[in-house]
Amino acid sequence: MRDEDPTINTPLPLKGSSVIRFPRRYTVVDIETTGLNREEAEIIEIGAVRYEDEQPAATFSSLIQPPLNARNQYVDPFITQLTGISNSMLETAPQTAAVIRDFSFFLEDDLIVGYNVGFDVGFLNQNFIRYLAMPLDNDYMDVLRLARRLHPELAHHRLVDMAAYYQIADDQAHRALNDVLVTGACYQKLKQEALAKYGSEEKTIRAFRPHGTGRADWIHAADIQGTPEKQDPDSPLYEKHVVVTGRLSRLSRRQVLQKLADLGAVNEDRVGDETEILVLGRPDGRFVKPGGKSTKQKEAEARIGQGQEIQVVSEEQFYAMLEGKENR
Repeated sequence: MRDEDPTINTPLPLKGSSVIRFPRRYTVVDIETTGLNREEAEIIEIGAVRYEDEQPAATFSSLIQPPLNARNQYVDPFITQLTGISNSMLETAPQTAAVIRDFSFFLEDDLIVGYNVGFDVGFLNQNFIRYLAMPLDNDYMDVLRLARRLHPELAHHRLVDMAAYYQIADDQAHRALNDVLVTGACYQKLKQEALAKYGSEEKTIRAFRPHGTGRADWIHAADIQGTPEKQDPDSPLYEKHVVVTGRLSRLSRRQVLQKLADLGAVNEDRVGDETEILVLGRPDGRFVKPGGKSTKQKEAEARIGQGQEIQVVSEEQFYAMLEGKENR
C-alpha cells in the first residue's frame, strides 16, 4: 500500500470494479513492494484480514521472496528502512507463485477494502495474471476515497493522518498486516460517519455518484487518484489545494484533475479555507453568462479580499505550471 495515489503502468485486464458499498463480509488487503512501478517492482509481503459483521474472522500474512536485484539483494536499504523488511528476513520466505495461489484461496470472492487500494489491486492483478493465468476479478473499495470526501477540512489524508485523527495506534507503519488493521479501523469509523451523514448505505452510494450539476462529464475531485511515480515535489502544484472553474480548451475536466493528482496536487470541487490556487477556464455558457464570473471565481475574490492567499491563474499560466515552468 502507498498512502497517496495508485501506480498506473501498462494497463492489464481487470474485471473487478471500484465501488462504494458496505457488505457484512469483506477483506482488507495491503501489500509491500520493492518499488512503486509494477513493471519493475515485486511484492514482498501480503497482509489481509477478513471481516464479518465488523469483526476479524480470518487472517492471511506472508512475506514473499522476490528475485535478486542488480546488487544481488532482495530489497534495497531504502525499502528496509521504510518497511522493516530486511534481506535476511526474505532469505527463507516462500516464492511468489505459492503465496499468490494461497492468497487467492483466502480471498475467495470477497470485496477488497484497502487504503489507496488501486496500488495494491494493480500489483495483485499483475501477479494473478502471471502466476494464476487469470485476472483479479474482485470488486474493491478505496478507504482513501471515503476519507477525502468525508474530511475535506484535513490537509492530508494519508493512512497515518487518518490514524492520528481517529487516535488509532499505528506502531508498525508500512508492514502489511499492521496497515491492514489500521485501515480496517479507519474504514469502520468512516463508514459510521458516512451512514450518519447520508442516512443509509443506498444514499451513501448515490452521494458518491456524479450528481447535482446536470453534466454527464462531471466527476468529483476527491474521486481522482494519481500515479505515485509521477508526483513531483519540484512542481509549483505539488501539495497545493487547487480548484478549477470553467472549461479548458485542451483538456477535459477529468484530464485536468488527473494531471493535478499525478503531480501531487490536492484537487477540490469548491473554493474553501484550504484553497491556494484557482484555475480560470472559459466560462461555461450553460451556467455563466458571457463575460460573467463563475461562483467559484466570485468566492475566491471575496476570500482574497478578506486576506486569504489564493493565486488566480489563467489557462495558459496553468499549462506552464503543469510543465514546471513557473516557480512555486
